Amino acid sequence: MDEALYVAGYEPALLDALGRTPELRLIDSFLNKPLFDFTRREIVEELI
Repeated sequence: MDEALYVAGYEPALLDALGRTPELRLIDSFLNKPLFDFTRREIVEELI
């Protein structure tokens, strides 16, 4: 199952309800990824 988590024009419900703060974008990215091993680079890319 190869589906993109984010597509153009789609806003996750968490971010839609609470806003696009860096903290919430980081929490959203952790919730959407099944693995618990993240590099610093992956975390920073989610915040940009």
